[in-house]
Amino acid sequence: MSMTRFWTIVRDGRVELTDDVVVLWIRANDIIADHVNAAQTSEVSSG
Repeated sequence: MSMTRFWTIVRDGRVELTDDVVVLWIRANDIIADHVNAAQTSEVSSG
């Protein structure tokens, strides 16, 4: 499922964002942000 489709479902009220889901979502975003930050600040060898 694409993110656009997911957000459409959420906005339409077809997915209930319970406290547990919100906590999980925030955790997942933190983990992704950590990985993105690591990728942006690390030197990548070309080979």
